[in-house]
Amino acid sequence: MKLGDIILKNSFLTRLLTIVIFLTAALLFWSGSLMLHSYETIREVGVRNLKLSRISGTIIYLDEVLTMSARMYAATGDSKWVVRYQEFEPELEAAIQAAKNLIPEVYANQMAGKTEQANMKLVEMEKESFEEVRRGQWEEAKKILFSDAYEGQKKIYADGIYQMDWQIRQHIEDIIYKEKLVVDWFLIGLMVFMLIMFVSWFVILRTIQAWRRTTQKQALDLSNASSMLDQKIAHYTMELENANFNLRCRI
Repeated sequence: MKLGDIILKNSFLTRLLTIVIFLTAALLFWSGSLMLHSYETIREVGVRNLKLSRISGTIIYLDEVLTMSARMYAATGDSKWVVRYQEFEPELEAAIQAAKNLIPEVYANQMAGKTEQANMKLVEMEKESFEEVRRGQWEEAKKILFSDAYEGQKKIYADGIYQMDWQIRQHIEDIIYKEKLVVDWFLIGLMVFMLIMFVSWFVILRTIQAWRRTTQKQALDLSNASSMLDQKIAHYTMELENANFNLRCRI
């Protein structure tokens, strides 16, 4: 008997095989979906991390450029430093906004607000120093840019940038950790699933082997019974022919 006939004639085996095939397809779909999700998440985290590293470095660099430009203008009175300041100020604001847009949940906290306020105060003091220079009050301009208040705002700003950079990296690490947990649970589930599949296929194969042995035994018994029947028929036929022959001889 063929394998397909064995499966079709055994309703339990048919149901079990259907379930196993369905679970196998589900496993392949689940595995593919999870692998795709993990790949996309890790790729996105990597891209965001690279962008944030660049933006963070840009913010620190531009802040120092603005401070240096303001102080050089106060020291020399050369208007090229004002032009340089005005050139880079929008770039700093754009870099800060880009960081906000990239991970808004990090920039929504209190530290981000203090950092933004510190940056605004620094810009106010720097522009105030520009006005003092234009009025010829160079010493007043220097006092503003080298004052404890200015340095205090610089410290608040620098600490805020450092804290936000740390929070951003912590946020990214949390995403990676959660993704790792998902993968770990997937591997555990996969091992359990594979064990179930192994047992199911083992049961199917054992059942098929048992049915084959039973079918072969039934076929052998049927063949033996048929041979015995043929022998009996041949024996009875011979006896009948002998009887007929003897009857004709007597007549």
